[in-house]
This record gives sequence, C-alpha cells and structure tokens, in this order.
Amino acid sequence: MNNKLAILLITIGAIGASIGVAQTHPQIEGWEHTFQVNLPVTIFFLAVLVIGIAIKRRAVRTMAKDSQKRAGNRQILHDALSNVVERINDMQDHLHEMTLDALHESLDRTLSGSLSEFIENRQYLIDAFGMSGYARIMTSFAQAERRLNRAWSASADGYPDESIACIQKALPALMETQETLRQQENQYN
Repeated sequence: MNNKLAILLITIGAIGASIGVAQTHPQIEGWEHTFQVNLPVTIFFLAVLVIGIAIKRRAVRTMAKDSQKRAGNRQILHDALSNVVERINDMQDHLHEMTLDALHESLDRTLSGSLSEFIENRQYLIDAFGMSGYARIMTSFAQAERRLNRAWSASADGYPDESIACIQKALPALMETQETLRQQENQYN
C-alpha cells in the first residue's frame, strides 16, 4: 500500500512540478523569452514529490527489515522443529526407564519450549507458502501436537502406557512435518 502511494505521489509531483515550471505557450512568437515559472504550483508539487520519495524509502526499509525477520523466523522454525524431534527421539529411547514424573516433566519442557516456539512463529509459514502450504505443514504438525498434549495429560493423570503410546505416535507426525516443510521450501525456492 505504501509503495503504491509513494509511486503515485512521485508521479504526481514530477508531472505537477513540470507543469508549474513550463507555463509558456510555444505558439506565441518569442515564447523562449517569456518563459515563466508558477512558483507556488512548482513548490507544492516538489513537496509532493519529496513526500513520495520519503514514503518510498521508508517502504523499502520496512521491506528489508521484514525480509530479515522472515529469514530469522525460518531459522527459528527449523531449530524449534528439530529440537522437538530430537527431544521426542531421546524420550522414546528412554521411555520405559523414565518415571512418570520424569516423563511428565520432559513433556512439559518440550511443550512449553520448542513446540511453543514453533507455534509462535507459524506466521512465517503463511507469509512464505500461502494458506495451502501452511495447511499442508500444519496438518501433520497438529496431529503431533495433539498427541503430545494427550501424552502430557495422560502422564499428569497417572496413565504411563497411554502417555508412551501417544509419544510413539507423535514422532512420525513430527518427522512428516519436517519433510513437508522441506518440500514447501524447495517448491518456493
């Protein structure tokens, strides 16, 4: 929006200033000597031109910052998802050795840490891949998240077998999420 406004103001300013500077009639004999400048009109349109340039510069700066932010969010998403997969993998390797309290605490750290970080930065997925790409990625992620939340609830309620079963079902969905994210990035790069 600001970019279009800036271009419009720059165009109007340039055309208006040109009109304000050249208000002579070439059909009149000796028009070169009667060259006139309509100073108020010229100053007004030059001001419009300067405002347009300022808005354009601000829009370019904002786009550069947004681009850097999106790149940062992309890395945060990858790191968060990798951390969740790694933690669930580690947890799965030691599931039968863990006490119920240790299992609950480990799930709690995962849910409130990396999993939450992924969720907080999901706007990047919409910006980068549109709603259809976002839906593809979040479908498998939502399955994993539901299973991990159920595992957390089961561990809090004292049902270790259900908690373990949910953790084991969550890992394939998380790995599918990673793969879908890679596919989307390859498609859009």
